[in-house]
Amino acid sequence: TATQVRTGGNWAKVRSARVEVLMRSEKSVPTQAVRYSFDGTTTTPTDRAVYLVLSQNVALRNTLFST
Repeated sequence: TATQVRTGGNWAKVRSARVEVLMRSEKSVPTQAVRYSFDGTTTTPTDRAVYLVLSQNVALRNTLFST
């Protein structure tokens, strides 16, 4: 996790990063709230907006094959 890297001084061992984006619709669409998972937590929103989670693992340049 980011906390382990930061407190353990393990930046040299980091090879990839996960990026997550949470988007919310402007309008309320569903008849009831729709659950979504973001950052490892499942949430039931209090509104009726549509939420979309985009997640991507990114390899960091010049780190995958270094020793």
